[in-house]
Amino acid sequence: MTAERWREIHGTGAARDLSGGVRLRLTGPDAVRYLNGQVTNDVRKIPAGGALPACVTNHKGKLEAFVFLSQDADGALFISGDGDLRDFLPLRLEKYLIADNCALEDVTETTALVHLLGGAESTAGVSGDLAEGERAAACRRFGPPGVDVWTVPERVAFWLEKRGPLTAEEAETLEVLHAVPVWGRELTSDILPPEAGLDATAVDFHKGCYIGQEIISRLRSVGRVNRHLAALIQTSETGSPAQAGWSLFSRAEDGGLTAAGTVTSAADHPVTGARHLLGYVKRSASGPLLAGPAGGEAAVAVEILKDS
Repeated sequence: MTAERWREIHGTGAARDLSGGVRLRLTGPDAVRYLNGQVTNDVRKIPAGGALPACVTNHKGKLEAFVFLSQDADGALFISGDGDLRDFLPLRLEKYLIADNCALEDVTETTALVHLLGGAESTAGVSGDLAEGERAAACRRFGPPGVDVWTVPERVAFWLEKRGPLTAEEAETLEVLHAVPVWGRELTSDILPPEAGLDATAVDFHKGCYIGQEIISRLRSVGRVNRHLAALIQTSETGSPAQAGWSLFSRAEDGGLTAAGTVTSAADHPVTGARHLLGYVKRSASGPLLAGPAGGEAAVAVEILKDS
């Protein structure tokens, strides 16, 4: 991505087609109560005209899905997730839908989802372009303020042309530089939400019970996890650019190296040229951090900019 393109995205904007993900619709008198028993955030707090991030966890508190929740004017709830959850998420939610007076519908094929970046920091900025049946929900999927437009497949081209398409590479650059954890990279079934910093945005500690709540609440009372997601920057002026999959090491006073974590994503800043990374760092890590190929020698120095 060029510096000009970076400024363009944050100024006049861009559009990313997210229709390859999974989309579900939940309706009925028990819809809110039921979904509140399945996700970490409080469904009752979905903002008007906005989307609420939430996690689906198992009984051990580990991630099963990361989703965005929104609601239409008629009270129907909408759930959107990554394409890798296409087969899993409907079955996972249906599994616990037993005596509840609500219906879960898979609307992946009949709907489309486009995220608009820049140019409109609220749904008001796109309301004039919404066709009948379309709905906008403000959220930060890639870091900067943006808007999800729930639409139909036939209207995707209109929205992409309206702002100009955001490529997969550009989207990843935004995610890394804005420290946004992504399903399949930072977010996997091996991760506890607090490790990824999701307890700050996608977990409500004052709502009713949900699957995995006991573990996540206990982690809060303990006050720490064994690893945490960190935004990093490569500080070495020489050496290869750090890559996703590289290992992180801490250097002891005697010069020895100790395993300290793993790099999950990497991208160059279009304006400064600095190499930015996301990665999990062990709480026990101390001293200067280095990064290098897994199983190899530490190659470059890195520094923590922000942790979860």
